Amino acid sequence: MSFSVCDFGIGIPGSINESNIVNEPDFEDWKAILKSLEKGFSVNSKPRNRGFGLNNILGFTESLNGRLLIISNNGILEKKAGDVYHAGNSNFNFSGTLIKVEVDLSPFDEKDETEQIFDF
Repeated sequence: MSFSVCDFGIGIPGSINESNIVNEPDFEDWKAILKSLEKGFSVNSKPRNRGFGLNNILGFTESLNGRLLIISNNGILEKKAGDVYHAGNSNFNFSGTLIKVEVDLSPFDEKDETEQIFDF
């Protein structure tokens, strides 16, 4: 299964730079994406929800032998289950953020519920 989510806002790097949470002058876009995946990291969230969104997606892809791709501004990050991060600068500028998730659903048993639909 594969799905993508996209927005055309300021991007993950823009959000992190605006927040002044990271005080690193040359904080590259791919580093901001990597930082956003850390459990508990957030720029603007309620304390009880803080920093679980992207980290949960990362865990989801890991547990289902999947792949996570994040493109935001000039940064790109790819993580395959069981593999190391591949991150760096892209040769184009994507204004916003694109997140693509691919997971393997084959471990799940297929259930045929057609008999239950017509069972009165």
